[in-house]
Amino acid sequence: MPSTSKPLTTVHNALALLDAFSIERPEWGVRELARAYSLPQATTSRLVGALCNEGFLAQTPSKRYRLNLLLREIGFSATRGSELYDVALPEAVRVRRESGLATTLSVLDGLDIVFLERLGVCEGEQDRSPRKRWPAYATSGGKAMLAFASGAFVDDVLRRAKEPCTPYTLTQRAALTSALERIRRDGYADEIEESQIGWRGLGVPIFSASGTCAGALSVEMQLPFWNPATLAKTVALLRDAAHTIGAELP
Repeated sequence: MPSTSKPLTTVHNALALLDAFSIERPEWGVRELARAYSLPQATTSRLVGALCNEGFLAQTPSKRYRLNLLLREIGFSATRGSELYDVALPEAVRVRRESGLATTLSVLDGLDIVFLERLGVCEGEQDRSPRKRWPAYATSGGKAMLAFASGAFVDDVLRRAKEPCTPYTLTQRAALTSALERIRRDGYADEIEESQIGWRGLGVPIFSASGTCAGALSVEMQLPFWNPATLAKTVALLRDAAHTIGAELP
């Protein structure tokens, strides 16, 4: 049987490059993408060229790249179908404005979380990974959702082997179980360098009117900008926004 590892790797890398483009950073250069994803520049250049040929990327007059209209239409059609996104976006914008911190709206997708939106800030954003999909157990938003997921789902996550994102990622069953119990007790999740070195996150679950956990709202910051004195205020802001969002969800 012929090996399919190379084509699969190529597809994975191409999709990863597309994942870098966002509202906060709509344009990238080839060198920047190669550095962000630890890929050879020649490989990145070939992938970007292929994505342009297929209509997913377009080159700007300054020789940088942005999403082409084809991919934007696909993304908008999916996002507009999300009631959570429509309801939550104004509150996410308010959290970013009042806290001054990067703010993320996320949902569970299998064992991962996916960012529906990430509203960034200027300080240090170039050092933050452009990924929009992370293991749920490695982020504050993901852990906030895991803590209030069904027992069967949580058991499935706990029993699986988990790849660490950093040396601080909680991958052992006992440590992660303890963290989820603490989140249920306190009502918010905290992560320190578990998803990326140098970054900290706070997240809260979003409950619909029926009591189902529909997503999570979180903020993140570089550790040098972390101020312990603002913890209670930030958590209160997140909770208030999540409550406002949840009241409008069925």
